[in-house]
Amino acid sequence: MEMPWAGSAPGSLSSLDLASEESWGDEKIRPFFPPPDEDTFPTEQTFLASLVPVPLETVEHDNRECIFCETRYGEISDSAPGSPEMPVRLRCNHVFGEQCARRHFGQRLIIEFNIRPLEFHPGTRGNILISKLHGHAVEVDQYLGDFNLFKGLLDNLHDAERLNRFFGP
Repeated sequence: MEMPWAGSAPGSLSSLDLASEESWGDEKIRPFFPPPDEDTFPTEQTFLASLVPVPLETVEHDNRECIFCETRYGEISDSAPGSPEMPVRLRCNHVFGEQCARRHFGQRLIIEFNIRPLEFHPGTRGNILISKLHGHAVEVDQYLGDFNLFKGLLDNLHDAERLNRFFGP
């Protein structure tokens, strides 16, 4: 019996092999990233240090809202309770809320974790997972089968000639 999750549909995310390179004849197509220009910050920390606090009273009343979190400057953000969102100016002269600028442009928290390979012999986590996935796939397949049967009946009943064949004139 073929398992429904075996293989991958063309174009699906699981069909992508991100480690391989696409080949067109002898040429390898590789991504091209332009070199940074003189306006690029050397590090995220340098960027964060460049944020210039903007006095709230100097920001136009209609522009006193962070475009990221939509919190009015001077008010406490839902995403960072406890301290008000205050405006900062970037080197390009755009103004954002400081907490949002730090969160969106700042150093990312990197979480490392170890992945254990799954084993599939009876009683293992891998075996239990596959059993659950198989059960779900069978259930979905049965549901789709019932749906397709009902759809087929409706398709047949849509035609007056077929209606007469099913139910008589």
